[in-house]
Amino acid sequence: MKRQKFRAQRPPDREFPEIVYSAGHYAYMAPDLTQHPELRRRILFVLSGEPSGTLTATAALNRIYRGFDWTPKDHEPFPSAANNEPRWHKRTTTQYSRMVREGLAHPSPHQHWSLTPTGLGITSTEDDALGLERARRARMWEELRAKGGPTEVRPQLVNELGFHSGQRGIYADKTRTVSVVSPAGIALTFLHTGTSYDDELTETGVVYHFPQTKDKPRDRSEIEAARAAFTFGMPVFVNTTAERGTKTVYRGYIEDFSDDLKALLVTFTNDELLPNSAVEDPFSTTDDSLNGAAQALRATRPNQKRFAFAVLARYKERCAVCPTAVPGLVQAAHLVPKKNKGSDDARNGLAICANHHLALDRGYWGINPQTLAIEVSRKGPGASQLGITVQTLHHLPARPHKNALEQAWRTWQGHALNT
Repeated sequence: MKRQKFRAQRPPDREFPEIVYSAGHYAYMAPDLTQHPELRRRILFVLSGEPSGTLTATAALNRIYRGFDWTPKDHEPFPSAANNEPRWHKRTTTQYSRMVREGLAHPSPHQHWSLTPTGLGITSTEDDALGLERARRARMWEELRAKGGPTEVRPQLVNELGFHSGQRGIYADKTRTVSVVSPAGIALTFLHTGTSYDDELTETGVVYHFPQTKDKPRDRSEIEAARAAFTFGMPVFVNTTAERGTKTVYRGYIEDFSDDLKALLVTFTNDELLPNSAVEDPFSTTDDSLNGAAQALRATRPNQKRFAFAVLARYKERCAVCPTAVPGLVQAAHLVPKKNKGSDDARNGLAICANHHLALDRGYWGINPQTLAIEVSRKGPGASQLGITVQTLHHLPARPHKNALEQAWRTWQGHALNT
């Protein structure tokens, strides 16, 4: 059967009303709901990745739900659905029915979802296109290095090789990467000026904040292009200003992506980056108790921002013990500190404001691992003086690992303020 080919650009039509033409390019309107092109991409992604090619409808919907981010409105009950069925569930099921009518998926009389050869052809064509795009990015990088890069190169060379175009913060070459499964394109380059946003650049990576300009459709389009690069594990580049007006380009991967933080984490590496597992690794309170494989992986993937990003995403960038929720004032604190070889596992962390981070480090307060109660030191200031406004950590969306809490508690009980 003839494979369906991708088109580099697709004008808006009735089936995809969310894509509009603005300022010379196609872009997403900022949606309250996850839109149908994205729902289709998620169905294709999940079903094409299943070795048998078939999943029960329930299993497919569960994987789609767990594997992607959703808007608050996606979780609201669908107006005409029974049993308070959420909008994301009803609309994803409706999208599958559309794919059946278009010959991309098989009917599901027995509640099993699977793609037809045409549907699989779309994903196969996309796989081919992704492979070609990866190869193109590899050639760009090698050519940049062959011409004296990637540090302190002429801005003209960066543009000539196709790393950037215009003044976009997140650049996607849409003529090459727009498709059914990436309707906003796939991000290629992130412009880091150090002035527009509080992006934290280090030698190992950058926490890159989502664009927030007056051009909301363009912002949304750039964010979705970045999400596609993350989803497909596509290498990306960070373009920075260097000495004497030159540019330095970093190569890496989007290692993490958080709609809650409105930020993503790019890890710099010249090698391949192993995908993050959806299953949490076995917990260890200290780095030196990890096995050789884990230590080797850390050595090849250094990033001092990884721990902070994971902790803030886990706890929603809000202080655990006071109302502070100002980005930049909430920090990632180790429960078992680095000076005691504490691990960079996010479950060994807590999001707290700068004041309470300092107070924790100085032993003024601790956490009872049995009750999650906040305890203050016997010889120090009281909870009100410290500005601690909660009594326990039960309100948190996630909890630190009990082993980290227990080790931190033992250390705190032996502190001079408690003896």
